[in-house]
Amino acid sequence: MFADFTSSAIESITNSTDGNVDVTFTGGRKYTYGVSDIEKFVTMFNEATSKGQFINRALREDMLTTVTV
Repeated sequence: MFADFTSSAIESITNSTDGNVDVTFTGGRKYTYGVSDIEKFVTMFNEATSKGQFINRALREDMLTTVTV
């Protein structure tokens, strides 16, 4: 789903079957976020020039919501 990418801020991103994404930031911090429209999110992420800036914007605009585990 997610295309290969290079980022100084994001180490990896994966989606789970329950509509969440797991984002691992450089340095090892890992967070799970809820996504209302996973297909749209993946497309926008893959098209983003800066993956870190995209994740930041998605959090500010509530496209991603923090999932408490």
